[in-house]
Amino acid sequence: MFSIWMLIKALHILGGTFWLGGAAMIAAFLLPAAKKTGPSAGVFMGHLMRDLKLPLAMNLASWTTLLMGTLLYWRITGGFKQWSLHWPGGIGLLIGVISGVIAFLWGTFIQAPNAQKLGALLVQMQQSPSPELGAKVQAMQKKIYLGAWVGVLFLVLSLIGMTLLH
Repeated sequence: MFSIWMLIKALHILGGTFWLGGAAMIAAFLLPAAKKTGPSAGVFMGHLMRDLKLPLAMNLASWTTLLMGTLLYWRITGGFKQWSLHWPGGIGLLIGVISGVIAFLWGTFIQAPNAQKLGALLVQMQQSPSPELGAKVQAMQKKIYLGAWVGVLFLVLSLIGMTLLH
């Protein structure tokens, strides 16, 4: 029999799958490909980010995952009344929750601003290229690449924590 909780759980799982899969695809394939192709990557990445709205899709997936996860956590803990460390799987769930929140905060407050800075640097580079600007672009690309893997790591920890509940 269908229940609203089945829908909430399905949305949580689908959102989390898209979020982790998208983050891993970006870190493992898109960013290295963009770096390797140099200036021509700007057109592709611009289309991906602006026209296809990848940041919006990632934000929707992360928000859906967090909101549905909060509802599920509320249900599991009896309205946040039971401390999750007192029942089997509770520590794993808590690790999963904390890791997911950190991944969200990392993407929102670290990665997104860095991506915007890189975009601005690339625009400057097209208008008046210089070795100094090129060095700043490379440094920001490296920062974003490493940051992408940090986000993936926290999402994987979150997934592992969630699976320990079951």
